[in-house]
Parts: sequence; C-alpha cells; structure tokens
Amino acid sequence: MKKKLLTLGMALCLVFTMIPFSAEAAFGYGGEPDDVPPTVTFEPNARGSEFYTLNYDSQYGWILEIFAGSDTEVCDVITNYNGQEGLWDFDQSDFEHVRADGIPGGAAVTVTFMGRYPVAYSPRLDSKVMKLSYKTTTYNGKAKKPALKIGKLKQADLVKKGLITVKYSYNTKPGIAKMTIKAGKKAKGKYEGQTTMYFRIAPKKMALTSLTSQKKGELILKWKGQEYASGYNILISESENFEAEKTHNFTIHADKFNSMAFKEATSGVKYYVKIRSYTDSKYGRSYGAWGKALSAPAK
Repeated sequence: MKKKLLTLGMALCLVFTMIPFSAEAAFGYGGEPDDVPPTVTFEPNARGSEFYTLNYDSQYGWILEIFAGSDTEVCDVITNYNGQEGLWDFDQSDFEHVRADGIPGGAAVTVTFMGRYPVAYSPRLDSKVMKLSYKTTTYNGKAKKPALKIGKLKQADLVKKGLITVKYSYNTKPGIAKMTIKAGKKAKGKYEGQTTMYFRIAPKKMALTSLTSQKKGELILKWKGQEYASGYNILISESENFEAEKTHNFTIHADKFNSMAFKEATSGVKYYVKIRSYTDSKYGRSYGAWGKALSAPAK
C-alpha cells in the first residue's frame, strides 16, 4: 500500500550520500530521550535497483527522504528517482524493511532522516492498519471495549502518551458497536485525522424450553424471551445436521412472541428444531449462537 508521509515539524535532518556499493552508515538522532539510532544498509538487487533495510527500535519507525540521480525541493517525505517523484512504498508485512525500486544502477543515492513517527507508513489514522483484540463478542451485561493496536503499538500506551483518543459507542448491549479513533493532543507530526472501527456484540445464546406434537401434522415449540432481542431465527429440519434441502428457516421479526406452531409436519417423521436470537442496531444486525437442538416425532 502506498501512502504519502508528512514531515515532522520538530524533525532533525541528517543527510548523507550513499554510493552504489554495499555500505552501511549509522545515524545519531536528538530531540527526544532514549532514542535508538537507526542504521541503513544499501543493497542493490539483481535488477539494478536498490533495496534499503531500516533497523529501528520496536516502538517507532523513521521518516525519511530518498533522492536518486537528482535533487528535489519537495519538502514532503517522498522518494525521487532521477527527478521523478514517487511515494515511499512500505511493505507492511515487514516493519523493518522498505524497498525502493526503479533506481538506475550506478545512481548516487541520498537519504535524509526527517525524524521519528509511531506508525508503520503514514501519520493519517487508518482503520485498515489497525487490529482489534476481538471483533466479535457475546453480551454479558457489561460494556465491551476491545483494545486496538497500530503495528506493535498498543492502545493503552498510545492513549497514555496523548497520541490518540478512543471513544466507544453502542457498546453496552447487543448489536454493532462503534469505535472512533482520533489524533490526540500530542499527536502533531505523528498522527492526524480520525477513523472508525466496528465490532459485533452478539446476543446471548438461546435455547428452546419445549418441543411437542399434540395434533396431527403439527409441532409446538416454546422459548423464553430474551432481553434486547429484535426477533428470532428458527430452523426446523428432518435432518439432524440441518441439511438445507430438508430444513425450514423462519424469522420472527418481533421479540414479543415466545411460541410457534409449525403445521407442515409429516406424521411419524422426527423433527429437529433450534433457535437463536438477533438484535438490529444502527449499524446492522447481530445474531446470537444457536441453542441446543431439541427433537420430537410429529403425530
């Protein structure tokens, strides 16, 4: 994925020139305590273009400019190949490497360090590079608050340092809950903007209370109503495994019902029945787990 990076206002620029042979240079960096100087290794590959390996500490990446073959006055963090501006192409699967392709063999390469930043490739907050500790959970009467990570950075540390704020909405009952992540008060030059993430809170698992057949060709099933249920999904099948061709699928769009009569049963046939609840919310529908199936022969 290609993103354009923004420079840090407080960045300290350190410039060096690299020749097109295997070489290595270490760089000091000031402005923040406990900084770990990065090293950059220049490795031309078989196609004649260059591959840069960045080694840095586990909490921060580095913002840099790469120039090749000519100078540029562009202040944004870019790569420039023989005067052609290009974006920094960061391989998200490997947080310690960045590949710059298309640089002609033999070209002089200049790398400028612009500072540190705590995100894999871009200061703009983007849910696509964030991971939640869970995306689906089951309602238990308590507010749900999954924690996020950006690369190797944890939500608790990011919030504590004032880099982001996290707000949870619709997370106290079943449905689709929302997280709003915004750049914090101390995020200047590190994060910007805001993004949203969603996770599912499933209703509690349901179960039928009874399944009987009192009349010919009829089944009566009952269940206990569930808090926050918008309705119920019921499967009635001649198959213990609920094979589709032998199964009737019913959706009851109301939580006020707690029984149902199935009048299409075949006398003498054993039926299997199970139920689950669902909750409709602002951002979609969330289903609970299927309860244990009950079985009974039809009269």
